[in-house]
Amino acid sequence: MTKVAQLEKLISELPPKDQVKLTRKLEERTWGERLDQLIAKVRKHFRKPLSESEVNTLVESVRRGRHEESRR
Repeated sequence: MTKVAQLEKLISELPPKDQVKLTRKLEERTWGERLDQLIAKVRKHFRKPLSESEVNTLVESVRRGRHEESRR
């Protein structure tokens, strides 16, 4: 039996209230790591360069929006 399996078995034997306490403790300890992983995903997503067509589409959309706002 692996250590993780042993831990899961022990945790399943805890009362729900203690399981919640343990979960919160683990979340506190892993918060920084989870945040780093999220930031890495966001950075990876935004590193993709935009094509000229995508840039033109975005620019046109902003222009239309500003034009509509100025007409009000």
